[in-house]
Amino acid sequence: MFWVFCTSCFTRPSQESNRKFFVTNCCHVICEQCFNKEQPMCRRCATPCKVILCNSEMPNEIKELFSDANEKASTFLKVLDYQNTQRFKLMSYYKINAQKYSRAKPIFKDLEMKYYSLEKKNASLVQKCFSLENHIEELNRKLGWYASKSFHPSTSYKSPFQQTSFHDSPDEALNTMSQNFARSQATPYSSMNMGSMFGNSRVKNASPFSSESSHTPLINSLSSNSSLRNKIHSFTPPSKTIELLSQLNKSRRPF
Repeated sequence: MFWVFCTSCFTRPSQESNRKFFVTNCCHVICEQCFNKEQPMCRRCATPCKVILCNSEMPNEIKELFSDANEKASTFLKVLDYQNTQRFKLMSYYKINAQKYSRAKPIFKDLEMKYYSLEKKNASLVQKCFSLENHIEELNRKLGWYASKSFHPSTSYKSPFQQTSFHDSPDEALNTMSQNFARSQATPYSSMNMGSMFGNSRVKNASPFSSESSHTPLINSLSSNSSLRNKIHSFTPPSKTIELLSQLNKSRRPF
């Protein structure tokens, strides 16, 4: 330890002299000849001080000041190398993650746009699905309505007598019956029963009109009740029809 010397007389320690050295609390080294034990003063600072004898019994923190710097340096280098290695690994990890993030960022944005697009399409398809379900329910209701109407028809064939309103005047009723009879000539009477013509469901086995009577004008056929009864065998007209025929005959007398 060539750098250890007395800061007052600059004497170095040696085995020949066996001079003792002290370390002050102000970190100055003083030999025993320069140190006055009765009045402990640091000649370098000229202030009162406390001293510690330089030997193997010094505290460890004081011993480190007098240890070999090469040994400390090698230890410090090892420590520094280890810390640098750890630091390099950590920085490499951060660098790789930063590169991955920079590469994944545009891909993530693209996937995010696709996600929002698919979300909108999904909402549109869900709305369309609800609309189709409502449409199917509406079609099912209509199908059930038509099915019920097919077994219970609300409309049936009406004869020229049924199509005539009893609230009309005799002339209007006669004219309406003539027009209805002319339209009904296109359908043979043999294909219809008399119950459907006169609206009476109880009459089912009435005899049809003859082929000759289909070409006879309605005005001539309505001239009398007897002629109508001769053309429709085994059938008694309803009471309202008889009243209508009687009113028509009365209305024709003044003319």
